[in-house]
Amino acid sequence: MKLRRSVEKLQGVIRVPGDKSISHRSIIFGSLAKGVTRVHDILRGEDVLSTMQVFRDLGVKIEDNGDIVEVHGVGFDGLQVPKNDLDMGNSGTSIRLISGVLAGQDFEATMFGDDSLSKRPMDRVTIPLSQMGVEISGQTERDLPPLTIKGNKNLKPIRYQLPVASAQVKSALIFAALQAEGESVIVEKELTRNHTEDMIVQFGGQLEVNGKEIRIQGGQEFIAQEITVQENQPV
Repeated sequence: MKLRRSVEKLQGVIRVPGDKSISHRSIIFGSLAKGVTRVHDILRGEDVLSTMQVFRDLGVKIEDNGDIVEVHGVGFDGLQVPKNDLDMGNSGTSIRLISGVLAGQDFEATMFGDDSLSKRPMDRVTIPLSQMGVEISGQTERDLPPLTIKGNKNLKPIRYQLPVASAQVKSALIFAALQAEGESVIVEKELTRNHTEDMIVQFGGQLEVNGKEIRIQGGQEFIAQEITVQENQPV
């Protein structure tokens, strides 16, 4: 015999996970800002943890205090040469966005990932970054990871039409453009999620968005912020 009990009322608090895209970018922008950025409700998935560890390996102090993650930003000029290759795990977001960050650095680094990530082509990022003056290459003609990147402190601005709709590729180019000498223009094939653009403004930067066209000036600096990561949204 089976017994069933009906419940008249449930009480409690359900915490909805923070958005993964914003969680990644909160760590990146916090690392590139000056001062301590405090991030609330971050998603602690494996991909976001990979991004956190990579920036620790680049010399950024990141403290996870449970409810809040504190990122002690060093600015674009404060990143340090990593002692070892940078492990991106299974995170395509990490390897693409961080490629853009490393594009303007004056050191060489190698980024790798797990078996799945190692089968994902990165040429949509490596081709435009190469046009900006970055030495970046992977395996085969499609640039599979591992990727080795030698940054350039004198990045050339770019005008680039994205061949596919990709917020990750767009964001990689934005992070590179922020370090270039002059104005870059990035034109999307189709509109994609604009978390990177929004967070530039949130961290005290500037850009101009007109439909699918993004204009961004190099040489900007960011100021640390208090961030609450909104709940996860469908991609």
